[in-house]
Amino acid sequence: MKRVTIKDVAKEAGVSITTVSHALSGKGILSSETRAYVQSVAKRMNYVPDLYGSNLRKKSTGNIGLFISSARGDYYGILIDSMAAACKSRGLTLNVTISDQHDVMVSHMLGGFLDGAAILSEHIDEQDTERISRAEFPVVFLDRKIYGTSTASLLFDAYGEGRIAAEYLLRLGHKRLAYIQGASHNYDSEGRTAGFYTALKEAGVSIAEEDVIYGGFDRDLAYHNMIAYLERTDMHLPDAIFAANDLSAFGCINALMAKGYRVPEDVSIIGCDDVEQSGFYRYSLTTIHTNFEKQGELIVNKLMDMIQKKEQGEVVQLESYLVERSTCRRKE
Repeated sequence: MKRVTIKDVAKEAGVSITTVSHALSGKGILSSETRAYVQSVAKRMNYVPDLYGSNLRKKSTGNIGLFISSARGDYYGILIDSMAAACKSRGLTLNVTISDQHDVMVSHMLGGFLDGAAILSEHIDEQDTERISRAEFPVVFLDRKIYGTSTASLLFDAYGEGRIAAEYLLRLGHKRLAYIQGASHNYDSEGRTAGFYTALKEAGVSIAEEDVIYGGFDRDLAYHNMIAYLERTDMHLPDAIFAANDLSAFGCINALMAKGYRVPEDVSIIGCDDVEQSGFYRYSLTTIHTNFEKQGELIVNKLMDMIQKKEQGEVVQLESYLVERSTCRRKE
């Protein structure tokens, strides 16, 4: 079907293109009858404004992008909701792209459809980053440290979070530890692992390879892999377990319960993120608060500062802190 243009509406209504433009935009001086008549003709013809062309003329789209490689898990939903609310309060629209094709994502960023974007995707590589930077397209990265005139990073203190978990469990007297890893090739997962292992090494404590369970930041995956771990004939229950996020901590607790173990009487569990259900789960989860519910608002604020040339890019790191609840106890 041929797209109806503003010229077609003007011809059908018997008025000038300028009159149609004023009638549809609410601008210009027109009688209420003329404005209503033109609007009715445009509606009857199913006219849709050319927002892309209009945005090019205004040099602004009113659209902010979020580029991610997955939307699985509570974190992504909260991030999207938080960014969408922040965009709405500023009269902006959030566009979410889930893709593993870096060229498609970069083309969408630089194609004139967006004013700026947040990126959480391992598929955007160094060459892509350089290309985006050269175009001076405002971006906030959530998975790497990088900054420039129109490039910023807004990150969790993943390394510090790993250290907090290790130091807390050691203070409770736990020596035999297990670790539920986060997702592969993930900035926060790698940072939490590095911080956890470094703090343990400084204390002269190590984790056996067989006590490392892959959880992938996923409740079900952590549950099934924890069940397999507990069913090993050579398994010795650890004193405590650090799960790289709360969802995998929930999966871990469910697996322990399924096998008849008690938390924290038999084993202490600490998670990371402090998602909303952490305080209301069947076991009130000891965890590390990462402020990720505020991340979306901070992203949009930073993007708008760069879009409006108020500030240049920088690396912003969100502070984290321990939240003690009921899933950890001191070793007797």
